[in-house]
Amino acid sequence: MPEEVVEVGAPAEEAWIRGTSFACAESLRAICGVAGFTPVIALDSNRCPATPAMVAAGHGTALVPSPALAAPPPDVTVRPLRPLPPPRRLWAATQGRSGAAVTHLVDCLVATATALPRLALTDPGSPRRSP
Repeated sequence: MPEEVVEVGAPAEEAWIRGTSFACAESLRAICGVAGFTPVIALDSNRCPATPAMVAAGHGTALVPSPALAAPPPDVTVRPLRPLPPPRRLWAATQGRSGAAVTHLVDCLVATATALPRLALTDPGSPRRSP
């Protein structure tokens, strides 16, 4: 059975848990704004791993980046959104001329970041659950 996709505006009346970093807070504001509502913020979370636990405790709904969904609490249902939110862009800042070790580390980070969204969406062992 295919996963149920959640329309961004569907949980408009629910309480929301907002990430406190600029990227998280701005993403929530922008995504909800496109759906035609302003989210009612119940809690702010400054730690991505804590957000699914807040959802599990019944404090609200949250938008969570796929890398943070490696092991959500068992009573949290994770569903893809429609429309898809814009991709996150991350930059690696290095000091001056980087040596081979730094270049290798950045290459590994890029490979991992590129693979994570695919794993979260297609891996049969994915944390996504149906109600």
